[in-house]
Amino acid sequence: MICACILGIMDKRVERLLRRGEGQEHEVVSLTDIKDFKLIFWLIALICIAYYVAIFPFVALGKVFFERKYSFEPSNANTVNSLVYSISAVASPIFGYLVDRTGKNVSWVFTSILVTIIAHGLLAFTYMNPYVCMILMGIAYSMLASSLWPLIALVTPEYQLGTAYGIAQAVQNLGLAIVSILAGIIVDRGGYFMLEMFFLGWLWISLITAVAIWMTDIATSGGYLNMTPSQREKYEEIRRSPESFERAKLLAPESTSDLSTDDLLQPQSDISIRNRYLSRIGGMVPPNVKAPIHRPLR
Repeated sequence: MICACILGIMDKRVERLLRRGEGQEHEVVSLTDIKDFKLIFWLIALICIAYYVAIFPFVALGKVFFERKYSFEPSNANTVNSLVYSISAVASPIFGYLVDRTGKNVSWVFTSILVTIIAHGLLAFTYMNPYVCMILMGIAYSMLASSLWPLIALVTPEYQLGTAYGIAQAVQNLGLAIVSILAGIIVDRGGYFMLEMFFLGWLWISLITAVAIWMTDIATSGGYLNMTPSQREKYEEIRRSPESFERAKLLAPESTSDLSTDDLLQPQSDISIRNRYLSRIGGMVPPNVKAPIHRPLR
């Protein structure tokens, strides 16, 4: 609470010193903005559920698992069970730095889920030293946290970020609440092997979702989420260029409402787009430009 108050005071002071937001129109935030969130955001939220339910409930039930399968003493079981969070405390800043430097967020997410599947698979099907498995899981957990959550900021407008992160957190907590109950029932009725199968199923769902994010991103933005920082800067420069803005504006659905079906079916050349733009702003279309003749559809 004290830290939050100090942070609020510092942020207010920075706004006053830098005069941030002066002369700018602020977007109105509304819960109805949810309907405008991109498909990729909801896929990210699905990973938040499918991945973390294989981590938190497992750690909650892990002590008894290590005591039964590996015949550990309670103290040793607690030690190995806590490795996920111990590793994360050290590895998360390192992976955060690496993700900031390299970008490629989707690749990091995919790799982290795959490593977690390997760790859970080793715990389920082998008697490999559990310290190795839990260290792998801790590294993967840190990797995912550093690469998944920043994706929300890349697919959501800045004024909607609070709403987006709140929804993602709420969805995750709802999933954890339900899955934790199911995990307890599975352990009581089927044992820890069936529990591992349950967790592996969720991890495969998250891996498939990561692939879906990858493919959707390539189809909609040319792979923006998996670009390096320098590639994203170039992409943003091109996207913000006046030519790109005007072209996108002219090709937007609302700018074609006055066209016939035949017009919409014809390819749009740069000259035709320019002439349409001139006519929309009241400019004079060059007299030597003839209206295109469209052949009727057969």
